[in-house]
Amino acid sequence: MEHEADESQKSLHAPSSTLHAPRWRSSLVSLIRDMTVTLLQLPPDHCKISIANETNETASSIGRTTMASTEEETRAVSLIAKRFKISEEGPPPPNDNNQGLTWRGDPNQTYSDWKIIVDEPTQAATYHVHKGILTCGSTKSEYFTRLFQNTSNFWEGKSCTTQLELDPVVATAFPTLLDYLYDEYKSLQIDTKTATALYYLGEYLDIHSLRWDALQFCKKNVSLDKVDIYYEHAMIFQNENILCILAKFLGQNILHISPEAEILRISSPDLWVNALEQSPKTPETSRHISKLMARFVQHNPDALDLETFQALTCLEITPQIEWDAALTLCALEAKAGIHSTEQLSKLQERCSDSLAQNWESLVLTDDTTTKLLQDRKAAFLVDLLLKSLKDANSKLTKCQASLSSTQDELKKFRPFSSKSGGWRDPRAVPDSLCNVNPSLRGKSTYQYCPYGRSFPHCIFLYDEFEDEEY
Repeated sequence: MEHEADESQKSLHAPSSTLHAPRWRSSLVSLIRDMTVTLLQLPPDHCKISIANETNETASSIGRTTMASTEEETRAVSLIAKRFKISEEGPPPPNDNNQGLTWRGDPNQTYSDWKIIVDEPTQAATYHVHKGILTCGSTKSEYFTRLFQNTSNFWEGKSCTTQLELDPVVATAFPTLLDYLYDEYKSLQIDTKTATALYYLGEYLDIHSLRWDALQFCKKNVSLDKVDIYYEHAMIFQNENILCILAKFLGQNILHISPEAEILRISSPDLWVNALEQSPKTPETSRHISKLMARFVQHNPDALDLETFQALTCLEITPQIEWDAALTLCALEAKAGIHSTEQLSKLQERCSDSLAQNWESLVLTDDTTTKLLQDRKAAFLVDLLLKSLKDANSKLTKCQASLSSTQDELKKFRPFSSKSGGWRDPRAVPDSLCNVNPSLRGKSTYQYCPYGRSFPHCIFLYDEFEDEEY
């Protein structure tokens, strides 16, 4: 609001936003009250009141809503409106179609000032965007900022067009990127299939916030049933950050990975070398890793060299080998030509130990295991035989000692009869006999053992024939 005085040519300014913005209405009460006296003293042709068209709120409507508390203030606003011919009409209905800038729709109606053409092998898509959205705010793209500041690129500057050649996986996620840039609250609609692609776009277009949001989602969302999808996408873009997340996840969850998991079939040795370094170091983990690596090497026999194979099966990673994976690992080692001497390798020694400790299971194996045994070198078979005999002898010695102990216990008692009234010393009855329920014939009387705490199920038997013993 501004006016001119005849002599002083002084001006008084009140921004139009002050009149129409709702958050300023309370301040208008004092503002209009202070200005009323001055305005009424000026001639109409020396004063002009400007109100922003987009608000469609007049001083009269403002006065009615903010200054109706007193009759004096309402009368003052009416005088101002009448003197300077301000419309008394109220505001029009709100425009529901006014949703701000968007990349969707007719570019003539959205006032787009730049085009992005996304090329992929089979098709191309054109997006009509706004330079201000691409280069401002917390989601600004440093790539487009540098592009718009560089005037040397004549074709792009003249055509207002950027052409990007993207992988189909990334091209599919590009609309999600634009929704993220245009969203007022910067909400990212991300899922397993777009997470890695959005991270790639964050790197390619240099959008820091997008990289951060996508990476945090990957860390929280990765699981055993999704890890293969993340891995395939990460390999397309050679994304080391995503691959490190996957390796850490696999290492921490190694015991929950099935030997039939898809990730073992599609992954590279480098992923598992990194993952195993971060796995728990326990006997159970070691045996399970040996099964996983046996299956992994079967899937990728040509992808392994000496250094990689040893890294996957070294003593620090697999100090103990699962017996049903031992022969497979030995066969794979021999097939790769990693160990060709007659002397046993460190891995073969551990495999031989595991097989010898489980020789009972080895006896019951199928033809496949028999064939694997036949293919082993004589030195390995001799070592396995000697260790198996030693283990069998140790177990036989333990069985003999247990049998001898049982026989000694049996000697401590004699059969009971009605004359003796029971065991000579019920406390000496072996534990193995406490639960025996003999088959009884004839007319008999039963009595629980008085040593119920030690022999809760032991029974005294008294037969009608006193001279018959049981």
